Amino acid sequence: MKKRNIQSLTFTALLFCAVVFSSFSYAIEQKPQADKNVMFRGAKDTVIVLTEKIADDVVGYEDVTPLKIFILKDRIVKIEALPNLETPQYFRLVKMEHFPKFIGMNIRKTSPSSIDTVSGASWTADAVTENINRGVEYYLTHTLK
Repeated sequence: MKKRNIQSLTFTALLFCAVVFSSFSYAIEQKPQADKNVMFRGAKDTVIVLTEKIADDVVGYEDVTPLKIFILKDRIVKIEALPNLETPQYFRLVKMEHFPKFIGMNIRKTSPSSIDTVSGASWTADAVTENINRGVEYYLTHTLK
C-alpha cells in the first residue's frame, strides 16, 4: 500500500511538472502578432517594417527620421526614408553613404548598431541606425499571420 501511494504521488508530481514545463515553453515560443501598420508582407515574401510608430521618439538633428525597411530571408534588402524634416543635404549624405552599409546585412548575425555613422551628419545617421535597430527588433520579436 505504501509503495502504491509513493508511485501515485511520484506520477502526480511528474505530470504536474510536465504540464508546467509545457505551458512555459509554449509561452516562450509565442511571439506577439505584428501591427499591420508597422509590419506587413510585401511582394515576393519581403517583409516591410515601418518605423514611424516604433521609433517616434528617435530624433536626428531636426526631428524624427522614420524609415521603411525591407527584409527578405532575414536580410535587409532595401531602406527607404519616409518624410522627415532633416536638412536635405545632410539626409542625402546619409542615404548615399549610410543606408548602403545595411543592405545585405543578416539581421540574425549582425547588429545594426555595429555600423559606423557618417561624419558630418552623425546625429541623423545615429537616428537612422536606431530606427533600423528598432525595426529589426520588431521583425525578430513579432510574427505575421
